Amino acid sequence: MRIFLLEDDETLGFGIKAYLVNNGYDVVISKSLEEAKKNFTYDFNLILLDVNLPDGTGFDFLKIFNIESKPVIFLTVNDSEEDIVKGLNISDGYITKPFKLPILKAKIESVLRRVDGVEEKLNYKGLVLDEKN
Repeated sequence: MRIFLLEDDETLGFGIKAYLVNNGYDVVISKSLEEAKKNFTYDFNLILLDVNLPDGTGFDFLKIFNIESKPVIFLTVNDSEEDIVKGLNISDGYITKPFKLPILKAKIESVLRRVDGVEEKLNYKGLVLDEKN
C-alpha cells in the first residue's frame, strides 16, 4: 500500500514515515504544496494531509489535485469544532496533533479496509461477486 504524506514538520514526517514503513507501507513525503506538485501521483492508496503548510493548506492540496476517489486523513493541530467539522465533511478522518502512531495506523487500516471492501466485492440480493476469488 502506498501512502502520500504532506507534512511540513520534518521530525514528525520522518517519525510517521519510519513507523509506517516498519509496518509494511510505502510512504512518500512532501513538505509543501510546491513539493507535492512534484511528488504526487494518483497511484497512492491513501493521502495523509497536514492542514497548515508553509505555502497553503491541506485543503488547498485537495483543490489543486481534485481528489475525490482517494481516501484522505487530515493530521493537524487545528482542534476547533469548526475545523474538525470542515475536515470531516471532506475527508475520511481528522486526527489532531499530538497523536500516538498506533492510533494513526489503526485509522489508516480502518479506512483502507472500508475502501478495499467497496472495490473488491459487489453484493446484490445475496449474490456476492468477489474480485479476489
